[in-house]
Amino acid sequence: MTYWKPLPDGLASDVRQLVTELRTLKTRSGLSLAALAERTPYSKSSWERYLNGKTLPPRQAVTMLGELSDAEPARLAALWELANAATHDQQAEGGRPVQPAPRSEPPAARTEAAPPPSDEGRRRRRDVRLLWTAALLLVLVLVGAAVVLVHGDSSAGTAQAAISESGGRPADVNCFADSCAGKDPKEAGCGGGTRGPRP
Repeated sequence: MTYWKPLPDGLASDVRQLVTELRTLKTRSGLSLAALAERTPYSKSSWERYLNGKTLPPRQAVTMLGELSDAEPARLAALWELANAATHDQQAEGGRPVQPAPRSEPPAARTEAAPPPSDEGRRRRRDVRLLWTAALLLVLVLVGAAVVLVHGDSSAGTAQAAISESGGRPADVNCFADSCAGKDPKEAGCGGGTRGPRP
C-alpha cells in the first residue's frame, strides 16, 4: 500500500477532494511516479507536487491519470473544475492557495491552469452569448415567417384551384338585385350562380 504524506492544512476542501481522488487513481493504476512521468508529459517531481497538494495539477494531467486508471472522465472533469474555482477563490481572498502549475510544464498543460477571467473577459463572454442568442432568435423568426408565407401561398393556390374546379367564378360583390335585373345569374355571378351549372 502506498504511503501518502498528509495534505497541507490550508488546502481548500474541493482541492483536497481532487487530490484524494488522484491518489486513489494512482494507487489503482499501480504506476510509480517514475512510470507516470514516462507515460505523460509531466515529470516525476510534478506528479509528486500534484499528489501531495502542493500544486494544482493541470486539467490535462488529471485527464491522463484518469485514462491510465480507467476512471470516469466526467467525474474527474467536475472535480478539477471545483478545485480550480476553489483555488482562484482562495487567491482572490488573499489566502495561501495551492500553487498553479509551474512554467516548466508543457504549453497545453499551462493553459489549463489559467487565471480566472477578468470582469472585462466575463463581459465579453456574456456579450458573445447575447449575440448568439439574438442570432438564434432571428433565425427562428425568419424560419417562422417563411413557413407562414409558404403556407399562405399554398392556401391561396388551393382556394383558387377549388374555384376553378367548380367551374364558377367569384361572386361579384357589386351584384345586387337591381344591378342583376335582366341578366343571367350564372353569367353575372349573381344569385348563387358561383357554383357552376348543376348536373
